[in-house]
Amino acid sequence: LDYSPQIIVLTNIEKDHLDFYKDIDQIIETFKQYIHRLPESGSFIYNQKDKNIEKLKKEGNKKLKKEIGFSLDQEIVQDLKKVLKVPGEYNIENALAAVNTADVLKIPREVSLRALSRYQGAWRRFEKKKIKIGRQSFTLINDFAHHPTELKAFLGAVKENAFPGQKIWVIFQPHQNQRTFHLQEDFIQTIEALARLNPPCFHELIITDIYDVPGREKEESQKEINAQKLVERINGTSVIYLPLNKAKKYLRAKIKNDDILAIVGAGNIYQWSQDNFV
Repeated sequence: LDYSPQIIVLTNIEKDHLDFYKDIDQIIETFKQYIHRLPESGSFIYNQKDKNIEKLKKEGNKKLKKEIGFSLDQEIVQDLKKVLKVPGEYNIENALAAVNTADVLKIPREVSLRALSRYQGAWRRFEKKKIKIGRQSFTLINDFAHHPTELKAFLGAVKENAFPGQKIWVIFQPHQNQRTFHLQEDFIQTIEALARLNPPCFHELIITDIYDVPGREKEESQKEINAQKLVERINGTSVIYLPLNKAKKYLRAKIKNDDILAIVGAGNIYQWSQDNFV
């Protein structure tokens, strides 16, 4: 593909898709090649707090006239918190990226903020609704998060939006054996850290069977990792394994009025929210 972008926006660079990339260094090298397609008049807009973007810049990023770094320390963050209807620091970072891009395109700041105030969110991204089963009414939040960093950011946002005393129940369906195998240490560290918070990010977290992705799985990874093995390596009694066909019955018996149920994963688990959890 031979083209030169005029604007490149990076909010983060993560270790992922390791069935294709060798490691994080190769991922950074790929982004470096992409940035080198920018002409001198182009703009590189990036999150100053991301360690891998910082590494990308130190290792010889092309010198550009317009390099625009953004961070949660900027004054505009307070304005964004007032207008944004979607929760989480990651959405503030996304909004900062959008505002800076609009600035480069000479769109007035008041227009950018007005547009962001009207943004209602996306499908499977903190998608929230009320569910009623008999006399019990609870909040169901559905999210596509399937990477350790995404899981941490999403559950942090759920915790921020919970009322004191509300129990947060989580069911997480890992996506792809290859990803779970390569990132298992990151998943373990993330989940243990979320459980150690005071208060923790969840009352109980169920990890269900890994969602297989046809054509992207290797036989050895299917033998080396599964949801049960992952749970066995996680310290803490608040993390359990249940197969998907048993998890719904288990949660229906546990969830009480005003609780929160977070359904997390990029596989077919989102269908639970489609059928109203019945």
